[in-house]
Amino acid sequence: MAYDSMETSETAHLELTGIDPTSACFIEYWANGGKSAANHFQRDKATRGDLQHLQIAVHGNYKMEVLIYGHGTPIAFVSGLGMTTPAWYYQLRDLSDHFTIIIIHKPGHGDSELTGNLSYKSIGRAVASVLKALPITGPIHLVGTCAGGVVALHTAAQAFSPIASVTLVNTIGANNIAASHMSKLSRDGVKEIMRYLTEFNTNLDNDFKTITDGLHLAQTDLELKYNIYNKSKVMHPAAYAQYMLSNYEDKNNYELSNQLNMPLHLLVGEKDSAVDNGNSLALYDTLNASSYTVIPGAGHFPYITHPDLFDSFLLKNFLNT
Repeated sequence: MAYDSMETSETAHLELTGIDPTSACFIEYWANGGKSAANHFQRDKATRGDLQHLQIAVHGNYKMEVLIYGHGTPIAFVSGLGMTTPAWYYQLRDLSDHFTIIIIHKPGHGDSELTGNLSYKSIGRAVASVLKALPITGPIHLVGTCAGGVVALHTAAQAFSPIASVTLVNTIGANNIAASHMSKLSRDGVKEIMRYLTEFNTNLDNDFKTITDGLHLAQTDLELKYNIYNKSKVMHPAAYAQYMLSNYEDKNNYELSNQLNMPLHLLVGEKDSAVDNGNSLALYDTLNASSYTVIPGAGHFPYITHPDLFDSFLLKNFLNT
């Protein structure tokens, strides 16, 4: 499957179009973005590639950032809160010969504009609209991690464009730390939200550090993983609290099984300390999922810490389907 360039009044090509996201300096320059990165890439022929870096208007009032790279079966990634394109570095590097990789940034992430309604259902509709706008031939496999998994469920339920399957990676739900705090938000307000966010982000950082340091990698490989993780965090400072306020009363995120007619997979890190595995087992039952796969030794970020095992799942389930 080939990607054809889009030129419409609602689509803009951004600065990193035409570069190679697997080049050594891509992660280093990502967090700075804009013209400084673009100018560097334009000077260095070794970094040139066929990345499409787009902003697509959604519902006529805000724009979402999309990056497209590779050739083959289309697969779209929706990251968890706070994470952006570098999180998928290994997949961009190792799978682009097999897949057309589509990375969609939620509002407030990267160059996706912040909007007032940050409910997962609303964002799911926005992602569905973006997928419909892309000149992609054939059904798209949809992969969502953590909160991005909830967005992916709502995207698939919209049926704006054909979805081949949905994979939820360590997706949040009723049994996780986030849900345990949601009932308090309306009472305790902003102070409680910020305390919770600090706690949850600390849990994420500790999970990544514990799993990554335990891999006993060569120093260069260890530094690459930390660079990927840290440089992925490009999010509007007000977005975290807005996401919490927009979703704490949503009790219907997982009551979507009757609206989903495609294979639904759950992919879980064995040692995830941020989202309890019991949550994924509950989702497996609630959503009548097709499969439940545990990645041995992985935590909350298996696509960074254990990319070979993570990628083998995608190759096994999605290639040529």
